[in-house]
Amino acid sequence: MSPVDRVAENRALLEIAAKEGSLNNEDVFRDKLEKFQNRFREHKPSVIDVSTDAEKQFREDLEVLNALASLTADREVRRLCLATLRALQFLARTKDNG
Repeated sequence: MSPVDRVAENRALLEIAAKEGSLNNEDVFRDKLEKFQNRFREHKPSVIDVSTDAEKQFREDLEVLNALASLTADREVRRLCLATLRALQFLARTKDNG
């Protein structure tokens, strides 16, 4: 196939894609995705949180360690965060089982 034929074929494919909407629907797709994601933010659970302040702080600490481990560029800090996170998760599991 000659380069001219390839260009013509690519243009034809682009025209078909434009007519079918695959090139024009990005904004519509993003709006639908945003509405879908926001649907869960507006949801109010009917379950009342009865955990103590210490339990809430413990969960927040776990989230902070997890975020720091994934965002840091320092390998040693990442290893330390992950080791601490595993230890705390182990303690949380043994507390629930005991």
